[in-house]
Amino acid sequence: MAIDRQNREGPSGDLRGLQEQEIALGHSLTTAERALAVEACALGRAFERAGIAFDPLTFVVMRIFEASDDENVDPLECLELLVELGFLERSVALANDLLQEVV
Repeated sequence: MAIDRQNREGPSGDLRGLQEQEIALGHSLTTAERALAVEACALGRAFERAGIAFDPLTFVVMRIFEASDDENVDPLECLELLVELGFLERSVALANDLLQEVV
């Protein structure tokens, strides 16, 4: 979802449209960050029980590559954008926090 920050106008041509678009994007990213972190935590715990090292960042990046392929989107462009938005950092940090919690 592209947001025109230069003109400060959304698709409907007003500031309100831009604000709604930014809120929707933020909500979608937060939801996806949490879902990836929870999935990474579950997999990390399974790896831990099996005695296998687990890296949440690698897992998150691989899932983004998978989703990019499913959506016919260039995975490198997608990763660059998500890194710019702080998506990977937040998702991995949350996954690490969840993995540190005592079950």
